[in-house]
Amino acid sequence: MKNYWHRIKDFIEIPFDPLNEATNKRAIVGGLLNILILMVGLNAIPYAVTRGFSSPQAIMALGIFLILILSRFAVSKGFVKSVSLTLFIIMWLIIFVVFHWYENGLRAPAYAAALAFLIVYAAVVHGPQIAWGFIIINITLNVFIAVRETNGYFLTQPKPPDVWWVVFGQIVFFPAITYIINKSLQNLTKSVSLYRTESDKRLSAEINVRQLHEELEGAYESTLKGWANALELRDKETVGHCRRVSDLSVELGRKLQLGGDELKFIYYGALLHDIGKMGIPDEILNKTDPLSPQEWEIIMLHPIYAYNLLKDIRYLQQALYIPYSHHENWDGTGYPRKLKGEEIPLPARVFAIVDNWDALLSDRPYRKAWQREKAIRYIKEQSGKKFDPKIVDVFMKKVITGR
Repeated sequence: MKNYWHRIKDFIEIPFDPLNEATNKRAIVGGLLNILILMVGLNAIPYAVTRGFSSPQAIMALGIFLILILSRFAVSKGFVKSVSLTLFIIMWLIIFVVFHWYENGLRAPAYAAALAFLIVYAAVVHGPQIAWGFIIINITLNVFIAVRETNGYFLTQPKPPDVWWVVFGQIVFFPAITYIINKSLQNLTKSVSLYRTESDKRLSAEINVRQLHEELEGAYESTLKGWANALELRDKETVGHCRRVSDLSVELGRKLQLGGDELKFIYYGALLHDIGKMGIPDEILNKTDPLSPQEWEIIMLHPIYAYNLLKDIRYLQQALYIPYSHHENWDGTGYPRKLKGEEIPLPARVFAIVDNWDALLSDRPYRKAWQREKAIRYIKEQSGKKFDPKIVDVFMKKVITGR
């Protein structure tokens, strides 16, 4: 029983969304049609059963019921414009004829309720002018009907005072409800206008914040590129290395299904990967002969220098993985912390392969660039030793083969 009640409730409910005018109007029309269908059906079907389906009143009532069903279907399918003034007039005529023809409904509470719904429809969908015009026409017709009833021209002959009190009540009730609805709609319109103004201000503020954020990111990126360029000016043998490894690291990251901030910080980390070498003496950094064990110990400090240089820069916390950990090896033999396997941050594992690849194909003070085939063999040989085997596989299949 509860399910049936909820279905009826959902059928006649009129949702109201003041921020979406078109949807709101369609919802009101659809809800009003549903209420009229239910109201006429509850009158017409029992009337036809009790008085016979062939009676003129029953035929008319069932015909009106069918017209309403077809109108609802036409509105739902878009065959009839839901906010059409013609549709409003048809609904009003159906209410007027149904209640005055076979219900003698001048004094029927349902008649007053149905007209009240039409006032809401007219005021919201077609504006206050239509609503007031509707009220004037309706009261004029009701006065005419009241005069006729008091002279015995309709189905019953009620006492004239009863009829005139009903008409007087309508003259007071319908203008009053129209005034209240219009006033409420005016207030609602003001509220919606204020809400939209506030929303526009917030949207404008969000756009400004976004622009400032983009400008700030641009400034960060320019600064990082400046640092990388400064290092390359000092170490002339690695000119272009930072740009190449940054671009290739992002490409490999995309092949690994990384995205968004992950790629952004891989790019930043790649730009800064050797920033710690700013603390290495020139005579060691640019030495052409093999380094001594003591000199290697100094070189191996550059990830720690990078960490100490960048650790307090909040924006670069996620970019720090590469400068600090790109010399760690998959088998745990790297430096500075001897991390092993997936203990090494993913950005550092990605970058380590790219960094070695670019270094092998470039001239350095201590050796000439390798041939491409030799570099490929080396990367494959170090899979599972220096490099993450899964990333090596993706690098070889999806990056190298396409170059």
